[in-house]
Amino acid sequence: MRYKRLLVILLIIAVLCVAVACNDDSDTQNPDNQTPGTQLPDGQNPTGNDNDQGNGETDGEPDGDAGEGEDEGGGNVTTYESDGTFYYSSNAEGYTLISAVNENLNVANIPETFNSKPVTEIGEEAFRLAPWLSDVTVPSTVKVIREQAFSLCRNLTSITFAEGSELVSIGDNAFRAAENLQAIVLPDSLLSVGADCFNEAEALANVTCSNVIRIGRDAFDNTAYIQKQYELPGIIVIGKTAYAYVEVDGGAANLDVYEGIESIADGAFEDNDTIVSVTISSTVSHIGEGAFAYCDNIQSIRVDAANASYYSQDNAVLQEVSGGIRLLRGVDAIPEGVTEIAAKAFSGSAKVVNVEMSDEITALGAEAFAECLNLTSVVLSDGLTALESFVFSGATSLQNVTVSPGIRSVSGTAFSGCTALSTVTIDSPFVIEEADMSMDVGHLLQWAETVYIPKALTAEELSAAKKELESKLTGEELAAAISELESYNSNLKNAYSAYLAAEFTETDDPGMPGYRVFVRNDK
Repeated sequence: MRYKRLLVILLIIAVLCVAVACNDDSDTQNPDNQTPGTQLPDGQNPTGNDNDQGNGETDGEPDGDAGEGEDEGGGNVTTYESDGTFYYSSNAEGYTLISAVNENLNVANIPETFNSKPVTEIGEEAFRLAPWLSDVTVPSTVKVIREQAFSLCRNLTSITFAEGSELVSIGDNAFRAAENLQAIVLPDSLLSVGADCFNEAEALANVTCSNVIRIGRDAFDNTAYIQKQYELPGIIVIGKTAYAYVEVDGGAANLDVYEGIESIADGAFEDNDTIVSVTISSTVSHIGEGAFAYCDNIQSIRVDAANASYYSQDNAVLQEVSGGIRLLRGVDAIPEGVTEIAAKAFSGSAKVVNVEMSDEITALGAEAFAECLNLTSVVLSDGLTALESFVFSGATSLQNVTVSPGIRSVSGTAFSGCTALSTVTIDSPFVIEEADMSMDVGHLLQWAETVYIPKALTAEELSAAKKELESKLTGEELAAAISELESYNSNLKNAYSAYLAAEFTETDDPGMPGYRVFVRNDK
C-alpha cells in the first residue's frame, strides 16, 4: 500500500508538470478518423452553427446595407458585398455566397466569379427556408456547400452542377427536407456528403453518385431512393460507400464488405443485432464513426491482409495514425500497442467483461463502452485526460472504477445508467478540485456506495513533492506547479465536503491506508 501511495504521489507530480508546461494542449487532440491521402477543404465541418432544424424562418439576408457587419457589442463580424442578386464574403480562395438579396428568389444561377475572383463556397444556411426557390445552378468553381445551405427549401425541384465541377464536400443537412427534389446528379469530384444531407427529401428517387467515399450518418434516410434500396437484401452501396445493410431472411449474418467498396458510412451498420461476423476487404480505405456501433452480437471481425489502411488483431479493427494505433471497433479486448480508442468502439459488445487499459492509451472516445452490459470493472489509463460523454453509459454491471491522476474532466453523462457502480476511487487532482459539483444523472458518484480519495500529503511528503518539482521546473512554471500542488493538497483535506458530508460518512479501510474512505449513509 505504501508503494501504491508513493506511486500516486509521483503520478500527481508528473500530471502537474504536464499541466503547467502544456496547459493549452488538452484541446489539440483530433479524434477524427481521417484517411491518409484524402484531402478535404479546411473547415469542411464548420463550428458555431446552431444546427437548428426548427421551423423559425429567417430572411437569409445580412442586417443593414452591404458593408461591414457588427455584433451587438459593436465588434466586427464579417464583411459582405453584393452584386445585386447575392451577398458575398471573402475567403482565402475567393468568395463565399452567403445569401440572396431577394428572399423570394425563384431561380438561383450562381456566378462563377465575383469581383474577378472565383465563388468557391455556398455558405451555411445561404438559402435555408427560401420559400420560392425552385432551380439552382452551381458553377464549377464551387468546392464546398456548407451546412444547411438549402435545407427546408420545400419547392426546390432542380439543382445542376456545371461541367468540370470542383465540388468536394457537401455539409450536414445541406438539402434536408427539400421535399420536392426528385433527382440529383452529384459531380465526380465529390468526396464527402455530410450527416442528414438529404434526409427527409422524400421525393428524391434518383441519385447519381460515383466517387463519394465519406457519407455522414443518415445522409439519405427518408428518401424514395433509399426506401427502394431497402427492398433488396445485402449491403446498400451509394457510390463506392457501404451505406447500410439489409438482413437476409432475418437470420444471423456474416457481413462481407466486399472488394470494390472503398468506404463505410458513419453508423452504416449501427444497431444491427443480426451481424455475428465481419470481413472487411482490401479496398476499404475509410471506416466512418460508429460504423459497427451497438452491433451486440458480433463475435469476430477480420480485415483482409492486403488492406493498406486498416488491419485486424485480437478481433479488433485497427489503424495506424500519427503517434500510435487507433482502435475503431473491438469485440472483447484491447490489443497491445493501442493508443486511441475511437468513439463507440466497443459499444453494445456483450463479450467485454473486464477492461484494463495500458498507459499508452491517451484518447477514449464518447460512448466507447456504452451499453456493454457484462462489463464489471475498469482500470483506466494514466495517459487519459478526459472521460467523454456517455463513455460507459448503460454499463449496468460495472461495479468499480478508478479515476487515474491525469484525468482533468469527467463528463456529466459518462456513467449514466451505471446502476451497479458501487466503488469509486478518485486519484485525479483535477476531478477532486471539482469538489462540490452537483450529482446530476450520470455523474461519477450518482450510484456510488463507497468512495476512496487519497489522504492529504503529510508535511514530509509535501516537501518531497516540491523538491521533485524543483528538479523538473523553473521560474514561473515552477511557481505555478507548486501553487497547484498546494491547492490540490488543500482539496484533499476537504474533498467533496459539501456533498459527501450530507450523503456519506467517513470511515477507515485497513486495506486502503493511504485513502480517505466515504460510505454512503443509506448503505
